[in-house]
Amino acid sequence: MSRQTFKQVRVIDPQSSTDQSCDLHVHNQNIVGVNDASFAVDQEHSGEGLWLIPAAVDFGYRGDLRSLSAIGAELGAAARGGSAHLVMEPAGTSVIDDAAEVRDLKARAKHHDGARLHVIGAVSSNLQHRSLAAMSTLREAGCIAVGDGGQSIDDTNLLIRMLQYAQSLDLTVFLTPLDSRLANGCVHAGRVSTRLGLNGIPSSAETMGLARIIESVRATSARVHVMRLSTAEGVELVRNARREGLPITADVAIHHLYLTENDIGPFDARFHVQPPLRTLSDRDALLAGVVDGTIDVICSQHTPLGRDARLAPFAVTDPGIAGAQTLMPLVLQLVLDGRLPLDRAIDATSTQPATICKLNHATSLKPDDKATFCLIDPNDDGQIDSEHWHSLGHNSPFSDWVFRARVVSTWFKGRQIA
Repeated sequence: MSRQTFKQVRVIDPQSSTDQSCDLHVHNQNIVGVNDASFAVDQEHSGEGLWLIPAAVDFGYRGDLRSLSAIGAELGAAARGGSAHLVMEPAGTSVIDDAAEVRDLKARAKHHDGARLHVIGAVSSNLQHRSLAAMSTLREAGCIAVGDGGQSIDDTNLLIRMLQYAQSLDLTVFLTPLDSRLANGCVHAGRVSTRLGLNGIPSSAETMGLARIIESVRATSARVHVMRLSTAEGVELVRNARREGLPITADVAIHHLYLTENDIGPFDARFHVQPPLRTLSDRDALLAGVVDGTIDVICSQHTPLGRDARLAPFAVTDPGIAGAQTLMPLVLQLVLDGRLPLDRAIDATSTQPATICKLNHATSLKPDDKATFCLIDPNDDGQIDSEHWHSLGHNSPFSDWVFRARVVSTWFKGRQIA
């Protein structure tokens, strides 16, 4: 339908300081106004009791999108989680260091409903961190940034050269805060790792890698986005770098705002993630960093794995959570619990990631902006059970949780995508 009205919906848009119950009108791809009795409607949608908020821009997809079934499933899962945009990192079998691959991915994704796909190119050839990737051709092919795909760069000289090259192209570099030489483990190094007899990854693995990134930014003035903070010390390092005025942004995976090392239980591989789940004090510091804006973005770090991926012993399973479909329900749970202001939640899932990726006009609900938003029922108290799990990966510790908020539908440029 070309002319749609969302009746008596609560429109919440921090960018325009809007929070009101109204009739919101959409013509073709654009929002055209509110409460206009003369607007000729083709289709009405009841919004009574619902919130209408900017759709999310979800960072951190790590998986294989070479098959058409995977593209449809994962872009659909993101849309069902409230995201209109899914940002794919170079990782695993999807290294993305070739312009032709970027064009092919984006072309195939356009033929599917669900979130729009955006691609981060590899910062080095084959992500082996021995030589620079052809960043200029990756940018021309449509990459919104370049990154290390979760494989930290231990060669400082190469890191400096990469940042200098990216800066000359006005590209943001997505980097993993990790010293890999300290990361020969699968859980946080502490009380739980000792009790379970699992090799641990100390907090210093993150802080040493992060300190090197900060010094490299100071030396080059390159724009860097730090992926997946997990420690209180890491939050403080970023906070100090931001106070200094360094061009650094950061994100946290939503599961690190809920789970800790204590949730691992009896070798439950659903809780095997990288970076590992840390302590309760780390979790609280991460949430405080989101609240005060030190951490710009909350993402899902969506990593879909096969049904058999969790059957092996904990230490040898692949890390990751299929989190796209639970992103906004979990973020809004923090809001409804009074732990995160709603405007900061929208800023962290929509405005800031769009700004970092330069997705202009992707996350505002002002007249003449694109009608890209999601409808939320804040009083649902329901589950996202396996029967309604859209992703091909079912590796989630949240699949049987009861959520107080539900994504009713997601819209991209006036078209319902979930």
